[in-house]
Amino acid sequence: GRRGDGARFAVGELVGPRRNKSVFVFGAGEKFNNFGLDGDVYYHEYGHGVLDRIVPGMLEAVESVYPLAFHEGFGDISACSITGNSRLGEFASINKLSGKWEGRNLENKNRYPANVPAPVIKIPEPHYTGLIASGAWWDLQKQIGLQKAHQLLYQSLRLLPSEMNF
Repeated sequence: GRRGDGARFAVGELVGPRRNKSVFVFGAGEKFNNFGLDGDVYYHEYGHGVLDRIVPGMLEAVESVYPLAFHEGFGDISACSITGNSRLGEFASINKLSGKWEGRNLENKNRYPANVPAPVIKIPEPHYTGLIASGAWWDLQKQIGLQKAHQLLYQSLRLLPSEMNF
């Protein structure tokens, strides 16, 4: 995003070389509203922190878009499961000029491989590609309930390879 728009969970580069240190950064908003004032954004970034603790190193994987896309999807799942609705960034993702909401929605029909590239830029983008996994999870939790869907998600994290080069 633009300077001042967005939020970020960072390990290492902003907090030094020690892996056990991390920081959350929130943009005050230029094109969009202040990301630091939206609970959805906090829950999403906290989700990054949780996943990084469970599966360290996934954020640093650069071989493909998929590890980062899963991380973004996990952040979206974290936020939407806490708020109980599928829309992420309902305050922060309002375009100040148009008044239009431009956030992500887990209630979607995104599928692999058709929805790997983002529509406008025509290349994979982690936030957009992550909607494949988060949308599938959203559908699952509607069918089997939030608690069971969380159990399956967290149990499946143990199955992820230590080297994220898929």
